[in-house]
Amino acid sequence: MFQNKFHFFTAPPTAAAVNLSRPTFESRTVTLNIMWTMPTYEYVVTSFNITLYSSTRERTDLSLTSLIHSTCCSYTVTGLIIGETYTATVKAISHDVASPESVESDETKAL
Repeated sequence: MFQNKFHFFTAPPTAAAVNLSRPTFESRTVTLNIMWTMPTYEYVVTSFNITLYSSTRERTDLSLTSLIHSTCCSYTVTGLIIGETYTATVKAISHDVASPESVESDETKAL
């Protein structure tokens, strides 16, 4: 039986342990780091879709597109609003096949 080493038509596993850093304020800009891990598995992740939610439940879709060869990833978001509370979710994408959305991160507030 032929085994596809890279699982081109199979969704990658769900991102785990999505965490948000404590927001920082420098040069009039609020910055937040979104960090997550991916389970060890032989797959090709071609991009990540990150959804950032504010306390008003406004949704911002961010996309990180690059060939990822590690089990740990992060993304930095700038231009956030002081006083808003944020959460995030992550989906891994492998050749247009998406993983299930991760569990939503804990909240963090941009002070």
